[in-house]
Amino acid sequence: MDIHKPKPVHGWKERLGEIGGVVIGISIALSAEAGLEALHWREQVKDAHEVLTADMARMIGQAAEREGFSACIGQHLDRWAEMVEQGASTGRLPPQGAMHRAPRRLWRLYSWDALTAAGVGPHLNRAEMLRLSVIDHALTLAGEAEADEDVQWTRLYTMVGPGRAVDAAELTELRYAVSRARADAKSLRLAASDITGLIESTKLLSTKAEKGVRDERTAFAKTHCVPDEPIPAHYGDGPPAGMPLDKPLGR
Repeated sequence: MDIHKPKPVHGWKERLGEIGGVVIGISIALSAEAGLEALHWREQVKDAHEVLTADMARMIGQAAEREGFSACIGQHLDRWAEMVEQGASTGRLPPQGAMHRAPRRLWRLYSWDALTAAGVGPHLNRAEMLRLSVIDHALTLAGEAEADEDVQWTRLYTMVGPGRAVDAAELTELRYAVSRARADAKSLRLAASDITGLIESTKLLSTKAEKGVRDERTAFAKTHCVPDEPIPAHYGDGPPAGMPLDKPLGR
């Protein structure tokens, strides 16, 4: 009868070898997974830079457009102020057609919102994250100034019409609206300059691309500082029909 001898217990060196093999296998698997994940996020960051570049070009153009409208807006506000003072002197507002103001724009980096939601932000380098956060804050402030500007211009449009009596209380409100509108115009002009500088600091856009879009939108602004609309027969017409305030910003 054969008697099976028990297998000898592995020595500690063999046991360590087996454990080491398992550890090495796990390490290789984890390294491969980490490598694939790093490659994935590297591609995501590359795509993020591409969409951010296009979005920033739009913002550079929007800022240039706003600066281009500055002189026109200043002239209009001077006219609104003169009308208010004429009303204070005579007790009547003079006849006035609607004035064309700068188009309303959305001061947002659409791509940044989407990239943040997708979790790409943390994979950008620290300096880049900081710049984009500052740009986002500057755009938020510009949007708030434009929203208030829209409120004040809506008040000023109550002067658009064939001429009517005006009292002291309304004149006080109109002076306030002119003052607020001037402050908003200054804030937006400064914001446009700041936003342009911040975007340039990211180095994502080439100098040639920046110049091209700036020149295009500045020319658009200067050619759209157009004469007032005809004097309406009644009050309450609102913003001018000649150039919708939500006219899309495009090439």
